[in-house]
Amino acid sequence: MRRFFCLVVLLGLFLGACSDITQGVFYDIETEISVPDNSLTDDIDVTRVVYLPAQTGALPPTSQPRYYIAGGAVFYREAPGTSDTDWHQITAPGIVIDIAFIGPAGTQDIYAATERGLFCLPASNGYTVFETRNYNTTGKQISRLMSLSGNLFVATFPEGLYYMDGTGALLDTGLTGHRILSGVHTTTGEYLFTSRSTHIFAANSPPSPGGWTTPPLATEQDIDTIVWPVGGSPVATNSGLAGGNISGEIRDIMETPSTPGTLYAVTTAGYVLRSTDSGASWGYEYHGSTFFSIAEINSVLVLGVDGSGLRHFLDPFDPAVPTKSRMEYPPGDFLKIPDLYNSSVFYLMTDTVSGSANWLLTGTNNGVWMADYSNPAYVAWRHE
Repeated sequence: MRRFFCLVVLLGLFLGACSDITQGVFYDIETEISVPDNSLTDDIDVTRVVYLPAQTGALPPTSQPRYYIAGGAVFYREAPGTSDTDWHQITAPGIVIDIAFIGPAGTQDIYAATERGLFCLPASNGYTVFETRNYNTTGKQISRLMSLSGNLFVATFPEGLYYMDGTGALLDTGLTGHRILSGVHTTTGEYLFTSRSTHIFAANSPPSPGGWTTPPLATEQDIDTIVWPVGGSPVATNSGLAGGNISGEIRDIMETPSTPGTLYAVTTAGYVLRSTDSGASWGYEYHGSTFFSIAEINSVLVLGVDGSGLRHFLDPFDPAVPTKSRMEYPPGDFLKIPDLYNSSVFYLMTDTVSGSANWLLTGTNNGVWMADYSNPAYVAWRHE
């Protein structure tokens, strides 16, 4: 009898301990919440989200701003606060890899990169039908489109960077031999491009019809900037990250709207890079995650992570301060939405134009998610 009593006591203690552990492990599942869903046709890999203002010169004109996304096809919907909140699909010539828009305000054309080439969705037909002309004359697979200060840059696979001239032809920039992953045009006039081989290239003017001449690069793991002085020859300068201290693909780069001249970039090996002089020099921190994207919304730095949703980058690092910056999950219901916090965030886009809110749109392997950052202390999410 005594043995039986002891076994019962031990079993009770074991079950009690398991109950406490189980509560900790399954907390997020038990408190999972439902979020508004605006019924994009399927859960898709969204590689790009762009915001296009109302195009008054289109035929017919678009009276409302729209979001366009690349996710195997092209989808669009009107921005928040408008009457049409449904997604619409536009048939494209192939599987859509990326999209971008260029052209005069009010009549901007949309370009889509597919496995078949580069095609235009023109304003002249109200963005309803793609042209049949293939603008990709390089014979290479397009991996990325970048619309920078009215110029369309086209990154190709395996290696190369082209730009579109006034006739629609793609001209070589001279950055051959490097897989370009992202780009930014800064407020001080520099064009910066990141690469798979942990290099950053910089130029202070768009390429001429003759392209850019690239000098020899340093070692594979260094980050170099290539600066084109006005009227001078290209000069290779070390960016401050010598010695191969960082690694991974530099997947995204951006300039902070709150502090012009301050740039951030992220790598797939867990590094966050920072420049306070428009890319002339860089510092870095290691945070361990695989980063795909970065954006600033309402003065908050947000990083997109592979398989782990988003992080807020707090206390941005200062070389004079030895402590590492903090990474935290977005406050609010983020950790109660498994389809969001378990996603890979490929692309981040901020919209501070539509309505009164500060919207962050995330392109993930589980469709599009939108967050309202009007109150950064509690971020509200919905599945688009």
